[in-house]
Amino acid sequence: MNKYLIAFFALTVGCDDSNVIPKSGKWSYSNFDYDPNGCNLLPPEKEYPFQLEVIDRDTIELIYEDEEQVCVLSMGAYDCETRTEEIDLAVEIGVDAVITEEIRVTGSFSDDMTGTEANTISLSCEGEACADLTVGGDEESGMEGVPMPCTSTRNADISWSE
Repeated sequence: MNKYLIAFFALTVGCDDSNVIPKSGKWSYSNFDYDPNGCNLLPPEKEYPFQLEVIDRDTIELIYEDEEQVCVLSMGAYDCETRTEEIDLAVEIGVDAVITEEIRVTGSFSDDMTGTEANTISLSCEGEACADLTVGGDEESGMEGVPMPCTSTRNADISWSE
């Protein structure tokens, strides 16, 4: 009887069905908010689509209009490579400043068609003009720009659409 119990235990441990695997296809973001919002960024005004592809049981790829991002999937949660972009304002507008933007994407799936995502956006600035630069804010909303460095986390619901 002990042999059967050990075999059953080995089969049960080897078959972990708690990992939610999302559907591949078109997904969309909705219900945006920022918490915290150290950069005074405004949330998008509408839903927007992205493509999600399941590479294997442990890897998904998020595909946006102009870039792709590989993410590790474990137990229904995902963590993506941090994206870094530098914007040289000497080239853009002729001032001595380089803004570095880092975006870290994490999320989790409630089931194979819904989930939540958090984008943590960190902005920093190097150069003589940085003291005079602010980010975020909007005259229409009454939010003022803030100096860098700053960090905001944009939260959103995600759902499969087709």
